Amino acid sequence: MLASINSANNENILWAEEIKGTLGIVKIEKVHRADKVYNIEVENDHTYFVTKGEMLVHNYPGQNLVRGVASLFPKGNIIEKLDKNLTVSEFKESVVFGEGANPEHIPDDAMYELSRVAEKSGVKNLIISSTRRDAKDQARVMYNNLESEGVDAQRELYKKADDQVIDVYVAGKKSGESKSEIKSAMEKKISALGPSKVSNHAADPNKVTTFDVAPSSIPADKRKSFIKAAKANPNIQKVIPPPKDPGIHFEIPRH
Repeated sequence: MLASINSANNENILWAEEIKGTLGIVKIEKVHRADKVYNIEVENDHTYFVTKGEMLVHNYPGQNLVRGVASLFPKGNIIEKLDKNLTVSEFKESVVFGEGANPEHIPDDAMYELSRVAEKSGVKNLIISSTRRDAKDQARVMYNNLESEGVDAQRELYKKADDQVIDVYVAGKKSGESKSEIKSAMEKKISALGPSKVSNHAADPNKVTTFDVAPSSIPADKRKSFIKAAKANPNIQKVIPPPKDPGIHFEIPRH
């Protein structure tokens, strides 16, 4: 296969600098791991090869091809970026998102760093229990934690601004308000204060990716090594493990 695509004279080969535009990648696979040769299938049914930093295309239907996949990887080493893409794609299959987590809130750069942590600690599967939150989600989570963990524990966990939200909960309980009434009042207070001032889960997603990994999804004998690997990763800004946080809390800056 490689011999058939290595000739620059082959009219069915288009080099990377001639490829323009962007197409969605349907599939990426390594066809030769030792030499890092990739097969890439894109949405217009073309098949591309990448090898040693060069991008090639074969079997395109005509001479009027003006789009390609080169601009999906406009900066840096193409092979390195494809390695990350393949790693993330495979890792996603081992991640389960809980009821309070949205997969769309975890970009691939953050997922890649999490995959490195999992690999170093020998963790094969995990659950992401929480991701970015709006005021309503934050009120729901805080209410549930206050019910299960107690007021004192939550005052220690959250920021000072959260004391005002917790005060709303305490006042609502004292006056006999319903669950929905208390949560609604908490949501209004969070919105008034500014969600990002209440919880890091409401931080600007363009600057940082915030999520929790469920400790129960990490085998007990690997939990310490998982947290250690996370804290040792220079691309992870903050890791807060239990008991300071109910989940294993991650904050990863956007690249």
